[in-house]
Amino acid sequence: KEKKITIVLASLLVILSLFTIVYASVEKQRKPLQDRLAKCRAVQKYKRVDAGFNLTRTKQECLDRGACWDATALGSPKCFYPFTNYRGYRVDTSEVKLWGMEIDLERIDFLEEIFPDEEKRLKCVISYETDSRLRVKIFNPDKERYEVPMSSHHDVSGHRMQYILSITREMFGFSVSRTHEASSTIFNTTMEGLIFSDKLLQLNMALSSSNVYGLSGDHKDGLLRKMEFNYQSVWATSVNKRHGAHPFLLHVEKDGHASGFFLQNSNAMDVILNPYPAITFRTTGGILDFYIFLGPTPAEVMAQFADKIGKPSLPPLWALGYHFGSDSFQTDDELRLL
Repeated sequence: KEKKITIVLASLLVILSLFTIVYASVEKQRKPLQDRLAKCRAVQKYKRVDAGFNLTRTKQECLDRGACWDATALGSPKCFYPFTNYRGYRVDTSEVKLWGMEIDLERIDFLEEIFPDEEKRLKCVISYETDSRLRVKIFNPDKERYEVPMSSHHDVSGHRMQYILSITREMFGFSVSRTHEASSTIFNTTMEGLIFSDKLLQLNMALSSSNVYGLSGDHKDGLLRKMEFNYQSVWATSVNKRHGAHPFLLHVEKDGHASGFFLQNSNAMDVILNPYPAITFRTTGGILDFYIFLGPTPAEVMAQFADKIGKPSLPPLWALGYHFGSDSFQTDDELRLL
């Protein structure tokens, strides 16, 4: 009888031990989910950054990405990133130069990969090209990727620079403000971590106002762009290369000053206009190579942009005449007949 009691007690202890192990395992899995849900609830709708890439995704697909899900969302992403920046790079080393700065970046090692072949190490080269133009180039120095060929030069006086650049180290990002108004940030890329994988590069940038103009491509929302989670594809779709695409925006700040942003990348890309206000650039290849123009008037921004990409030549008098849109013809032969 005592032997049977001993066997029963031993069995109960085994069952209790197994239950404890299973419970601890379930709790271990639940805690990250509970932490993520708390972060998700902290995100205001107008601050959401889309993690579903404008595709119809299920709740499970969204959660598998490490993102948040809200099926009741109207006019904002259902699948979005948590409140904290859980993705990105940190500054490893940095070196200040006379013309700017070189920064070595390393990917935060405790973050799981969502996109295949995310780069482990990157280099960021910041160039003070002129007193009113700043260039930021992010790339993998050990891997050759296509870059738009464009010359670069530095002509900075130092005492007349219109901008102040600030860097965050632990979650790499930068912000740009004007020298006469350092408390007013024009562009800020620290709102969400940087993504740099083989076939997808993403940069999120907070703006100082919702007054955004430009971004070539198909859009019908007028000159002043609507910042309502609008998606726009930027891609030179013409087969015969009659059309180009310029991912350039003109930004009018709250105080009336103007600034410009140009992403020098020829790959297909999506641009997302966010009511934060913020803008997201997603491109399928190349590198992140962009310019910031400080104006401070809209005319000066456009002049600085034209000075960088090159001014068009004046056509001869005989070339000026009737102009036809691409809807008037389908082939080059039809164009010649016109």
